[in-house]
Amino acid sequence: MPWCPNCHEEYIDHMKICKDCNVDLNDGEPPEEDPQRLEFVDTEFLTTASSEIEANMLEAMLETNHIATVKNYREAGGYLAIYMGETSYGIDLYVDKEKLETARELLAQLETSPVLAEDEEETSSNESVKKSKGLRVAFVIFIILLFVIVQGLAFL
Repeated sequence: MPWCPNCHEEYIDHMKICKDCNVDLNDGEPPEEDPQRLEFVDTEFLTTASSEIEANMLEAMLETNHIATVKNYREAGGYLAIYMGETSYGIDLYVDKEKLETARELLAQLETSPVLAEDEEETSSNESVKKSKGLRVAFVIFIILLFVIVQGLAFL
């Protein structure tokens, strides 16, 4: 099976050139990688994601731009993500120190995106709807309690 000498990607038999590296493919089996070979890099804090979904989206965007990320769950967040499927403590994202500025620029582009601004407007209007709904529920509970108290005083 042909494979690329640069990225070690394997291809189907009729391929001759690596689609990523534009290099001629080698025939045969690729060399086995040393499973003990680890690459350590200095990482720096980039941002905190509020949910697993947001962390995965940011991680995918950074990986697309060739910036490796490391997720660190706050407090019991890793346990909660396994047990309940979600964490309420947030997830810290760290990136390679050398690519920190590029990652910050990418995040800044996301924050200034017009689509994101529209989503924030929708979120603020949804929050006001939730607040008014919460006030209505509190008012109904207050009326019910008042009715119960008045009924209790009537029996005395």
